Order: sequence, then C-alpha cells, then structure tokens
Amino acid sequence: MPKGRRFVAAFFEQPYQSGSFPDMFFVILSEFNATVHVESGFGISEDLHIQGMVDYKYKVDESFYYKANLQVTDMSFYFTSTEEITLFCYHVLVNRGEGYLALPIETLSTKYIVVTHIDNTTSPDPELPYTKKTQTAFLIIATETNTQVNISLKIQGPLMAGGCGSGTFFNGESRTFTLNKYQTVGAYCAEDITGTLITSDKPVAVISGHNMKYSTRVKDGMQEMLLPVKSFGRSFYLPEPPPSTGGAIYRVVGSKASTSVRSPSVSGISFSVGARESHDITVDSTTGPVYIEADKPVLVVQMTIGTPSLAIVPPTSLYSSSYDIGKPVLHPTYDLKKMYITVIVPTDKVLGIRPQIFPQFKVIKGSCFSEASVELTSPGFYRLTHVDDFPFGAMMYMFPYSDSRCVYTHPAGMNLTNDVDKTACPASTVCSDGTPYPCSCTSGYFEYQCSDTSGGCAVDPCQYSSGCTDLKNLYQCGCVNGTGGAHCETDVIDSCANNSCANGSCVDQLESYSCNCTAGYRGSLCEIDINECATNPCVHGTCVDHVNNYTCDCEPGYTDKNCNTDIDECATNPCVHGTCVDHVNNYTCDCEPGYTGLNCNTDIDECATNPCVHGTCVDHVNNYTCDCEPGYTDRTCSTDIDDCASNPCVNNGTCVDIIDGR
Repeated sequence: MPKGRRFVAAFFEQPYQSGSFPDMFFVILSEFNATVHVESGFGISEDLHIQGMVDYKYKVDESFYYKANLQVTDMSFYFTSTEEITLFCYHVLVNRGEGYLALPIETLSTKYIVVTHIDNTTSPDPELPYTKKTQTAFLIIATETNTQVNISLKIQGPLMAGGCGSGTFFNGESRTFTLNKYQTVGAYCAEDITGTLITSDKPVAVISGHNMKYSTRVKDGMQEMLLPVKSFGRSFYLPEPPPSTGGAIYRVVGSKASTSVRSPSVSGISFSVGARESHDITVDSTTGPVYIEADKPVLVVQMTIGTPSLAIVPPTSLYSSSYDIGKPVLHPTYDLKKMYITVIVPTDKVLGIRPQIFPQFKVIKGSCFSEASVELTSPGFYRLTHVDDFPFGAMMYMFPYSDSRCVYTHPAGMNLTNDVDKTACPASTVCSDGTPYPCSCTSGYFEYQCSDTSGGCAVDPCQYSSGCTDLKNLYQCGCVNGTGGAHCETDVIDSCANNSCANGSCVDQLESYSCNCTAGYRGSLCEIDINECATNPCVHGTCVDHVNNYTCDCEPGYTDKNCNTDIDECATNPCVHGTCVDHVNNYTCDCEPGYTGLNCNTDIDECATNPCVHGTCVDHVNNYTCDCEPGYTDRTCSTDIDDCASNPCVNNGTCVDIIDGR
C-alpha cells in the first residue's frame, strides 16, 4: 500500500521571483490517531499528533530544499509513525508548484531509471534564463548507513553539451557516492536525462523532474518520487487529464531490451523500446484515453502539457482496493480551487466503489476496465474503497489557484505490499504477479479475461439504457433512472428501502418492487389473510381459519382433517359376546345366544323363570339343568317317578305308587 510507518522525502529547488517565496508542505493522513516523529539532518526533531480521518498539514521552512549539485548533504526529511500513514509532499509557489506521493521505505529498492522532460523553448524572463535556472533534476535519499550509489548518466536532446552539475557530469559518464542514513545527493542538468540509471547496494528513494518547465502559457515545476525498476508493470491505463491541462505526454520507459508495447484498441500505437529508452504517447481531447500493454516491464509517467506536472502512472498490477487522500489547503490565502479524482475500475466491478460519488463510468475499448472522474468539492479527508476489496486505480489532479495556471498530479496510491519482480510474463493461463484481474500470459502480454469491449456501441452493449455514445477510445451508456454499472446492467436504487411488504419479502425491481408473500397471504403488500375455509372443506363439521391452514370442529361420529370419515365405533371391539354393528356416533351388538346387554357381556339367567317344578335350577350359558327332588324326573323335574314300574309287589300284590316310594 502507499501506507507505511517510515518515509523519506526531499525537495529540489523551484526557481521563484523576488518576494514570492515557496512553501513546502507534508500532508499526513491516517485512519487512526497517530504520533508521527519528523527529523532532518539540519535540526528538525519534533512529534506531530495526527487525528484519525483528518488531513494534517505540516509546513517546513521554504529554504529546506537541496541546494547542492553532485554533493552529499543532509537536506532530507524522514518520518516515523506509530500507525500506518499516507504521506503527500508539496512544493508550493504562487501560481505554480508540484507534489508527489511518498513511498514507504519498505517498498523502496536499489535500481531506478530517471524520467524527466524538457522543452526547447527559450524565455525572455531575465530572472529565469533557460539553461541556468530551469533545469531537470534528480535526488537520491539513502535509508541506511554506508550506502553505495552509482549514477550512470544519460542525456538526450540538443543541449547535450550542457551536462549536469554545472557542466561537470556528461552523457555516458558514471559517478559513485557513499551516503549515510537519510543523506541526499542529486544533480541539476541542462537537458532531458530520461534513462539515467541509478543503482545502489541498499534501498534508496529517488525523486526526479524539472525545477521549472515552460509551456506556451505558464512555467511550472515537475516532481515525482519514482518507482523502483522491480515495481515496473506491463499494462497501463493512460487517462485523458482535465481539459485545462492541455492533455498529457505519457513517457514509456523500458527496463529490458527489445520491449514491445501496443494498444489493443488504438491503431498506430505499437512500438519497441530498449533498456533505459523511452517513447512518448500524446493523450488529449483529440485522441481520448489509451490502454496499453507491454511484453516486458516498463515505467510510465504522465507529463501534462499546458500546465506542467509529472506523475507516476501505476500499472494495473499495483492497483489498490483502498486509498486515503486529502484535499488540503496549501496556501494561507487560497483554498484549492479544484481537485479531481480519476478512478480506473474493472468494468464489472464499478458499482463497488465507495463512497458512491462517481458518475456513470465510461468503458475503455479493448480492455477490461472503465473510468470515471469527479471533482471533490470540500477540503478534508477522503477514503476511497471497494466493497469487495477489489483493486482499482486512482489519479489525483489538484489545481491550487486556478485550473489554467498550475496543476499538481500524482497517483492516489499504489499497492506495493506484495510487490514482486516482474521481469517475465509467466507462460501460463493464470498470471501470478498480483494483477488485479484474471488473465492469460501465453502471448507475452497480460491479456485480461473479460467481455470483449472493442466493438463499442456497435455491439449494443448497454442494457437498461437510453442510449450509447461512442467516444475516443471509450464508450458510455446513458443509464435510465434506477440503473447503474458501466453497461447499465444493474438496478442500483433499492425500491424496497421505503416500502414494506406486510407479510412477505420485498423484491427490488427497476423503479419498482414486488412482494413475495408468505404462505397464507395475498395482495400487493401481502396484507390479506387468505380464508382457507372459503371452499367449505369440512364435510361434517365447522371450519376454523388459520394462516395458511384451517381446522375442522367435527360433528360427533366423524373425524380426519375435513371431518369426512365416519368414526368406526366398533374398532375397539366393544361387543364381548356378540357381533358389533357400527352406526354414526354409535354401535349395537348382536349378542351370542345366552348373552345380553349393550356390549353382550351379561350372561342371561335361564333359571330366572323357575323352570324346575320339583327341583333346584342350575344356570348355564344359554341353558340350565334341574337337580330334581327325590321321586321326580325329566328336564323340569315335573314328572313323578313311577316306583311301581318295576312290579315290586310279588305274590299277586297290587303296587300303589307314592312319591319316592313313600
């Protein structure tokens, strides 16, 4: 990230007229309260108390800039913080100046390629003669003691004889210096020194630019802290800067021999650069923005034309998912007149940017990315994030006085946390160097995997849209109300936010909503309880309505949910000695002979009628027997036994029968 706990910084001279002294500011941003200690080799040592989420402006003496030329000095600043901070450095003059993003010490390295730019315009201004005061420059700041630094100078242009260091250091020569911790060495040069190589045995910071570059309208400074060669990238978005800048020259600097650079969508942009060689691409209102790819790592810097400034262009591999930025007040009598932020986001991720301050995005033809710009209207702290923690790019354009007099440009930040050496493109279908989007490297370029956007409006890419507008290397969908996304593909207004489904869930629709009702309810707001008894489901009972249900109070003798089943009263086998006959809410028993009662469980007393005339009745099931008195017989003991039947009387006696022989 651009955030860190340790930083070094320095400024080179910015020529100024008598009575117009420069100011030098550091803008410090932190999410949390922090104590920042600032020191210098020339006597500064103090603690700064930073309030979280508030931009802090720290002003230093206007004379604390590098005044030497190829001499080691202590003219640098170094910061240590209790919390991670973002550090912006600004050199401010009336109607001119420049700023840069400081890189944390842990992201610095040992190899850099200087980038500057110079015009061939002489000026009648007697106070600022072209070859004496307006010069390209570089500064080197050591981060460790006993650092060996080598400078291999490369000068290009018509004034090569002018050299650097007041004409003591010439094209093709090398110089070696030993720097202790936080010491600085630099040079002022009469010409463009792009391609100058700086190497060291320990990490250093390098700042380069132009102390006062002339344009057709104004003169202004250009400063930027450079990326080390290990952080160069292979795919870049080159935005069109705000119109008042007059466009920009994007300088592409190679790190390796025979580097091929192309634009997938802009015809005519295809070239090669060698190690430490450069090629310029102009981007303005006539060309529109450009997306480029290289087969080997390159550095790209932006140099605005009409109002000069210098800015590193982050490769897509260094995009971050969050940025802390500030809109500071840089002059005691001036607020920033204007400040713009341009973001570059993968096209299908544009809706994740927070805060949602950006207008409709424009799709970059032939790439996976879209861009949008917005003016920040209030001074203070801003935090840009992506809700899905997805990387995106961000550039800052600051106009302190008026948008036609000067501009400060620099990246809002870069993700250098897991930065690795990108010296080769892996020959695989998955890129492994931290690129922020799925891609293939089989061709040697980062060929991002996404929908083909090169057709622009011709392929009718816009969905919920009032129309598509083709622009230079871009196209823009005009989204109808309630839609968003680069292709107006998403309903971005939550129509459910102020609408309530009484008994159901709300379904957001384009400028409308609908309710998915909970079972048992109906109506546009699910406000009506459905009467499940309306169909009279209870056959032999009374219906009671419930939510998404009903119950039946059944009439006696019926059961089941709809009271449609006659209860079988015989199911419990109530007839003990008989056959059960079921009825509605009742039953009867057909009793076996000898039994009676509701359940045939009563034995009939066959002796109840006293059937035994001369005897005692003994009851049985469906029967009886009689124990007859002596002298009687038959079933009911009603027959007198004929005792004479056996002719008991002999000798011609006559037998007279009596009861039991008596």
